[in-house]
Amino acid sequence: MIHPYIHLAHISCQLFPLLCSMSQPLINKGFKPLSQLSVFIGVFGASLIAAAIATFIFIYASGLPLTDSEALMQPENIPSMRWLQAISTLFIFGLPAFLFAFICYRNGWVALGFGNAWQWKLAALAIAIMLAAGPLTDALGTLNKAIPLPANLRAYFDGMEKTYESQVKAMLNVSSWQGLFMSILLIAALPSLVEELFFRSTMQGLFMRWWGNPWLAIIFTAFIFSAIHFSWYGFIPRIMLGIVLGVVYYATGNIWYSILMHFFNNAAAVLYLFYLHQQGKEMDMSDTSMFPLWTAAIAFIVLILLMRLLFKVHPPEMQKEIMDNRNDPFANRTVDQPQSDLL
Repeated sequence: MIHPYIHLAHISCQLFPLLCSMSQPLINKGFKPLSQLSVFIGVFGASLIAAAIATFIFIYASGLPLTDSEALMQPENIPSMRWLQAISTLFIFGLPAFLFAFICYRNGWVALGFGNAWQWKLAALAIAIMLAAGPLTDALGTLNKAIPLPANLRAYFDGMEKTYESQVKAMLNVSSWQGLFMSILLIAALPSLVEELFFRSTMQGLFMRWWGNPWLAIIFTAFIFSAIHFSWYGFIPRIMLGIVLGVVYYATGNIWYSILMHFFNNAAAVLYLFYLHQQGKEMDMSDTSMFPLWTAAIAFIVLILLMRLLFKVHPPEMQKEIMDNRNDPFANRTVDQPQSDLL
């Protein structure tokens, strides 16, 4: 029988994970890796359906002219478009992450990466790593554009990129302080939160525990993270960013640092566009190179050194998992299986 005070501390860590200083074990309800994958695919599919329904309701209520793409990008429709993107992002990425965590685990907050205490020195290191990744990302973007492609395929990607650019320019048209605040909230903060919960906490965490190889899980998740954005010209740099975010999550065991880095990256783009607008300049997304190519080599060395420092300050470790097979609907189990003291 576990001591009441220890049990109370365990409950407190679930409710207020930032107060806990030790890495907590996951309490698996009994879902084996293939069962977890089935749950993940199932909740993701259900979330896509829910997102479609929520999007339809919002479009009907707001009266957005979806049949007219030019009218859709007019200034009067941009606030509704921002909310529409926020709603779809929340349903597509946020909902499946939460459903998966609390279906498969008794301590769902820990499964989402909220099990370790916040440390300011780790937060500073995370921001430094993101800053160091900037020139490298820029160089990889240039390399991505230089990859030879068949003429028809390049024309297809160019068309997709022009559509994407026009949408980004319209969505990030931050001409007022109110528009800046809404863009930071809906386009920088919310996607950073739910995408990190989906890709790093859920997907990367699932494959790390399944395969037992964190680096393979980090790279695979980064590939999916980049592919799901449907942007060829940003494919390679986004993979690199996904790897950086995944490494920081693996090293710290706390998803807040990856969320902070993701938010920093998104918010910097919004603030840069706000600055351009205040200066009366227009963004040219066809020329995204901001650093000389030689800075990428320096950035790569600095990035490696910062990651080594991160691993020294907070050595990574695979999260422990306690299995309770009684609740797995996909497994053969006995009714009288003893219950763990931690439960």
